Amino acid sequence: MERGSSAFPPSDRRAYGDIQGELASYNVPPFDAALKALAEVVKARKGGADYAKALKRVNDALAAADAGMKARQSNWSGFVVETAVEALKAASGEYQGAIVGGKIAKPVEYQDARGFVWQAERMIDSVAADLQRKNAAALREVRAGLAELKSAFPSPMPPRTPVKDHATVLGDVARIELAAGKLM
Repeated sequence: MERGSSAFPPSDRRAYGDIQGELASYNVPPFDAALKALAEVVKARKGGADYAKALKRVNDALAAADAGMKARQSNWSGFVVETAVEALKAASGEYQGAIVGGKIAKPVEYQDARGFVWQAERMIDSVAADLQRKNAAALREVRAGLAELKSAFPSPMPPRTPVKDHATVLGDVARIELAAGKLM
């Protein structure tokens, strides 16, 4: 593959393509091929060793990215919280895109939104000890907000009709953002 090209079609590489140059400045090797391989394993509904191997490649690349970024951030926990909030904002947009005519018509967008929410929670949990020291009450507010937001996503497969409308999801994200601001 030529340098600068991508294994993803233009519509699928937006998120990775947006950060690829930045990651290079942190000495993180490109991992678009690992992402594509994981996507192909999932599409083929392969599990077991194939999935574990593909997921490990992606997780290893993400760990390298974390290490490179962590070395450059003076307030790592604040940076993680800020990034988690941005993921939640992306989730609200994906959720909005999933709903057409009062129904969840686009399950992939619902699943993307759900994934962003669960990842944001994992990010907060990864720095929870530091956040607890910074502001325990704000951390409790963030966690309560995440629990409330997660109720919009009762399962990986979307319900036929949304549990919450988009405005309510936006409100949940806004409350989390306000609490998270005390942790940055």
